Amino acid sequence: MARLQRKRECHVHGTRVLVYKNTSDLFKDAANELFETLRRKPDANIGLATGATFLPFYKYVSSKYKIARTSFSKANTFNLDEYVGLERSDMHSYFTYMRTNLFSKIDIDQKNANVPDGSSKDPKAEASRYESKISRLGGIDLQYLGIGQNGHIGFNEPGTPFGSKTHVVRLSASTIRQNSKYFGNGKMPRSAITMGIKTINSANKIVVIAVGKAKASIVKKALTCKPNKKIPASSLKRNANVTFMLDNKSASLLK
Repeated sequence: MARLQRKRECHVHGTRVLVYKNTSDLFKDAANELFETLRRKPDANIGLATGATFLPFYKYVSSKYKIARTSFSKANTFNLDEYVGLERSDMHSYFTYMRTNLFSKIDIDQKNANVPDGSSKDPKAEASRYESKISRLGGIDLQYLGIGQNGHIGFNEPGTPFGSKTHVVRLSASTIRQNSKYFGNGKMPRSAITMGIKTINSANKIVVIAVGKAKASIVKKALTCKPNKKIPASSLKRNANVTFMLDNKSASLLK
């Protein structure tokens, strides 16, 4: 591998990969993708993710979007997923995460900030409604993704069909184990509403962000294995519009 300056660009089995020396540069470039999209298309539909990986991303976006001469006032956002059974006001809900870390800090019209309603009495109907709204508004222009240590994207667990649309999923034991730490003494929900793999891959552009040594193994598998249902992120290899943005640690097993 060539000596890194700010970043290095390569292709791994046909997928575009950017490897960054500093995570601050990674999140800056990831945010600039968003700003460019909004300048080009102010009413764009933006797919958003949650989790610890995206906290510095949202901090940068909320602090720099005005300086970047962009606005969310005409945009729609669609979050990937939400836990079933949590009220939106619950401190552990992704709705609260998004409101705290982004929605309350930008000029978005709150009715256009979409997160699946995990408190719905009919989660399957809510999943269908969410999918229909995405479709009705023309699909996702720019989708951000993290990647789970078991290869999930959104909450599409291993075994999820690549043709899936927004649906209710039973969370895997590994996902429950990884995410339970955020719930303290509270019991973590065992199911969620998530955009499907087909929904995600229908986006015009996809940015996958991974940082840290813990993600190195699954990043390598996702980028080098043949697309298969055991590793949902491997579905992205079929998509020419995907960019993986990695730090040195998450890219450490790539050659």
